[in-house]
Amino acid sequence: MADQLFPLLCGLATVSFTACARRYGQIVHWLIGFFSVFFLTGSWPGLSYGLVLIDPAHLATVAALAALTMLHKGKWNSAAVVFGGMLGAVWLNSLSALGYQWTSVLIAVCLFSFTAFFGATSRKGFVSNQLRDDAFIIVIVVALFLSTVPTAMSGWQTASNLQSLDTSQNGINGNAGVLILSLVFIILGGIYGKWKYR
Repeated sequence: MADQLFPLLCGLATVSFTACARRYGQIVHWLIGFFSVFFLTGSWPGLSYGLVLIDPAHLATVAALAALTMLHKGKWNSAAVVFGGMLGAVWLNSLSALGYQWTSVLIAVCLFSFTAFFGATSRKGFVSNQLRDDAFIIVIVVALFLSTVPTAMSGWQTASNLQSLDTSQNGINGNAGVLILSLVFIILGGIYGKWKYR
């Protein structure tokens, strides 16, 4: 589940943060972020993996914190564009790791990113504040889901397996994943409702 959700989070976050651009010169910021992370995480000849391996749960937590920061400090546009470039490189690598052809993935990532960048810089009403805030809220929700639920389900399964080793106790019946997902969405819905209608 996390393998399919992580590229979706990277794509959504890449477009959301890249759309914070205000000047054409910020394309340099985006490219610096992109190539720095691409150099560290991309596979190179002689290496079957990148120089730095990124845990999706950790990156999801960082993306949630960055989106929360942009909700409250909307003037950090240059930092958001750099982070958009960094996430673009991670998005490219995560799609390549799923087995998609590298050239088509590169074209898709650049197409979506540059559409968001040049749309935000050339047209004044391309991204409204409300749309940007809603996009960051979706990034926060997906990132929190990705950073907590797979880990919680893994811990729950480990606890269930350990409990089943003890023959004197009966295991817990029912689907633990459904219970955890329900609780997470109830909590996130309450937080979003409280924030949206304050």
